[in-house]
Amino acid sequence: MLSFLHFGLLAANQVQRDPSSGDPLAAAIAKGRELRNAGKLTEALLEYSRALTLARQDHNVTQTITILMLIASADTMSFQYQGALSAAKEAFELARAAGNNQLAGGASGAVSSIYFFLGDFQTAEVEGRRAIDLLRLAPPNEPITKKFMVRALQLVATYCSMQGRASESESLFQQAIPIAQQLNDRSLEASLWDFRGVLLLRDNQLSAAEQSLQTALAIRESLHDNDTLPYSKEHLAELELKRESPNYSYALRMADEALSSHSAFFIESPQYYPLHIRAQILLRSGERQKALVEFRHAVSAAETWRQGALPGDTTNTQTVVLLHEVYRDFAQLAAQTSLETNNAGLRDEALEVLASNRAASLREQLKRVLATDAKIPDSYFEKLSALQAAQARVTLGKNNKTDQMELARLRTDIGEFENKLAVQN
Repeated sequence: MLSFLHFGLLAANQVQRDPSSGDPLAAAIAKGRELRNAGKLTEALLEYSRALTLARQDHNVTQTITILMLIASADTMSFQYQGALSAAKEAFELARAAGNNQLAGGASGAVSSIYFFLGDFQTAEVEGRRAIDLLRLAPPNEPITKKFMVRALQLVATYCSMQGRASESESLFQQAIPIAQQLNDRSLEASLWDFRGVLLLRDNQLSAAEQSLQTALAIRESLHDNDTLPYSKEHLAELELKRESPNYSYALRMADEALSSHSAFFIESPQYYPLHIRAQILLRSGERQKALVEFRHAVSAAETWRQGALPGDTTNTQTVVLLHEVYRDFAQLAAQTSLETNNAGLRDEALEVLASNRAASLREQLKRVLATDAKIPDSYFEKLSALQAAQARVTLGKNNKTDQMELARLRTDIGEFENKLAVQN
């Protein structure tokens, strides 16, 4: 998710005021950044709003645009999508009127990422391509132009891949990676290699995927980037499984190292994916009972993730396929085992899992349509934000009885909310 939020954060580089100078605008921006980095988004938005008022009073268009993009980024992280769209679109209009193609491109990229989260991929691609076109007209040698361009190219490459246009996606990555290398931003470069490798893997281009994923792994190891190394390892485990003659020992080691990571960034990502990979390795290694247990864990993780996921997270083509495989693989193995052992309870569990997946898919399609048509109020996304935070606390082991009660309450509230939406529409 975070790779799609960088437009607003990158735009902050346009603010060249010293917070120690006694300047109230600089102080408000600095305080907003501090609060955002601490995860206190509501308080950060209050500081950004104060900064926006001051920038408007100064008639400083560049800083007004920049602060609007910061607001859009913070609103997106808070799941306040209507506010985020409003701020990003206003930033775009101001930048175009001022003839600032750099910030106009950045703002269009921000709009694109918001539509992605809402599940409106067609509009997201249109906005992403507009961002690229505008950035081609911006000062080419400025680092901020290049960083905006990398993110816009990555966005559109993702949209192309999701729609089966692999050659277009590859062309865009081939443009983005050299720009990251010019910036000497090794972390950004690793992210691009990893992202590209995953998309190639989904397209079964194993040789190219391996080269890309191994490059990402090497960069991350050289940077000692323990936050993102687990992603490289889980992807390499999946890649190994797709070979004609997999090395199951190596694949299991990669999956186990990813799952044993202490990176909060990784732990808060969808855990059904590495769990499902591990279950597949065990099954194909002949460890059927262990595989059944792990497939069950993957289904449970998928159920938890879906409860707090956004429309764009759950309805893009690749995620739909992955989720289907998680539920299908458990149901198939459970059904086979139930026949072999005459276990009626296991048979019933397999049927319940399939029914749960179908029901969740219908709800998610409804949410996508309603979110795209702006028929879901911000209060729904606020509940999702609170649910994700509560789930993260429980997942990271920082939970207590109060957290568990809050998590249960939020799940009930969101379930009731979605049922009302279904009836009303």
